[in-house]
Amino acid sequence: MKYTKTHLLYVLIGVLALLYASNIYVTKKLTSALVELPVKLSFVIIQGPEDACKNCFDAKSIIQSLESSQKTTYKTKTFSYDDPISLQYIEKYRIENLPAIIVAGDISNEKITGAWTSMSGKEVNKSVVVENLLPYYDIESASIKGAIDVILIKDATCTDCFDENMYLNILKNFGLIINDTITHDVSSPEGKTLVEKYTITKVPMLILSPGTQAYPNFINAWSEVGTIEEDGNLVLRDVQKINPQFKEL
Repeated sequence: MKYTKTHLLYVLIGVLALLYASNIYVTKKLTSALVELPVKLSFVIIQGPEDACKNCFDAKSIIQSLESSQKTTYKTKTFSYDDPISLQYIEKYRIENLPAIIVAGDISNEKITGAWTSMSGKEVNKSVVVENLLPYYDIESASIKGAIDVILIKDATCTDCFDENMYLNILKNFGLIINDTITHDVSSPEGKTLVEKYTITKVPMLILSPGTQAYPNFINAWSEVGTIEEDGNLVLRDVQKINPQFKEL
C-alpha cells in the first residue's frame, strides 16, 4: 500500500495531537498532585496547671480546626505543666501563657500562614508559638486571664424592663468566657451597696470583673457604653444603647 504525502501529513498531525493531549494530561496530573500536597506540621502542646486551668482554652481544638480547613499531616505531643520537658520548652520559646502550642514543619506554607496571624502566633527559633488562647494561665502572675465574673443588677418591680440575661448573650457573642454570674436586686443589701459604690442610675445593670480587659476588641467597644472603674471593674452606663426598656433610679 502506498502512502501519499497527504496521508503521511495526517498521520503526523494525529501523532502530534496524541502527544500534545498526553502531555496536557500528565501536566494536569502533576499540577493537581502538587496542589494537593498536604501541609506537614508537628505540634507540641504545653498544658496549664491542672488544678488552676480547668476552664482554660482547649488547645487541641486549634489542631482540629486546622485539620478540617487544610489538608495536613501532623504529629502531636502533649506535656503537662509539671513535666520537666515543659520547663525546657517554656524557656526555649519564651512562653508566657498556657496552654501554648509550638508548631514546626511547613509553617511558612502560604496555605497556613493566615492561621498564625489570626491567632497572634509569633515565630521563635524557627517555630510558631501560639499562646494567647483565652482563657489562659499567666505563668508570671500564676493566675487565670480571660475568665470573667459577671454581676447583674435588676429591679424586680420593673415589669417592663428587658431581661437582664440578655447581657450574657451579648458577652458570649463577643467571645468572652463567663466564669461566674451573680444577680442582685436593687432592693437587696448587695444591690444597694453596688448602686452606691458605682453611682448606678439605670437598671438592668451589668458589672464585669477586671479579667475582661484581656479582650482588647471588647474593651475598645466598651468605651462607647461604659466605664472602667479604679478597682478594674467595668460598669455599664448607657443602658439605653442596649435596650430602650430600662428604668431610671
